[in-house]
Amino acid sequence: MWQERYNVEFLTPELTIRLWKDFKDDQYEAKIALIREYAASIQSTLDPEVFEVKLNEQIGLCYYMGGQYQETIDCHKIILEILTPEDSPMSYFLTIGLIIRCSRLIGNFDLAFFWAKKAFAEVIHAPGFNFKLDLLQDYGDLISDSKQEFDQSYLPIIQTVIDEAGFPQKLAEPISAINSMWEMHQYWNRELMELTIAHHQNKESLLEEYQQYHNTCEIGWCRDYADKLIFKIKKKKDD
Repeated sequence: MWQERYNVEFLTPELTIRLWKDFKDDQYEAKIALIREYAASIQSTLDPEVFEVKLNEQIGLCYYMGGQYQETIDCHKIILEILTPEDSPMSYFLTIGLIIRCSRLIGNFDLAFFWAKKAFAEVIHAPGFNFKLDLLQDYGDLISDSKQEFDQSYLPIIQTVIDEAGFPQKLAEPISAINSMWEMHQYWNRELMELTIAHHQNKESLLEEYQQYHNTCEIGWCRDYADKLIFKIKKKKDD
């Protein structure tokens, strides 16, 4: 029920396209002004807390893309004053991840570690292995930049990601394992997305391409996903 509360469209598709097509990243002030203008026109139609979360998500993203990291933190802290991981796990972990990352980028390591600890305490609510992996990647970057020791209590989370996603990596040196998994997931996820886009745009089955992906992909979860697509394509051909 609570997740459905936050599962609402805030910006129209047309406005979203305009924001990211017509403006450069450093034109964040112009983008934010446009967002605020539109938001004012729909504010009365939304729950006040949902409105505040959605508005700060969009404004915070503009600041982040514009390299304004302190402002990004400020916006996302407002979100976490309202949002819990049970309310919207995806939004929660995207939000807290940006706070950790931006705090590191401005050199405020203490703040980054504070929010990382909060995120790991709620990691059971992460909606998928990819969110856990993103959190581990941000934490790994924080460890590397701050020259601190990796908290060994987080090692089981790395193993959980390996097990849930079917990564071939072994849990040895944690930072190396995290970086290797993150890079591998970025590559194979991008390959899968490109295949899927081509499939929808060209209306071709791409059966051989999906089979090749399945045969070469190193991540179990992605191979299983490709299997499902291959099954659907074959079933459609048989019908």
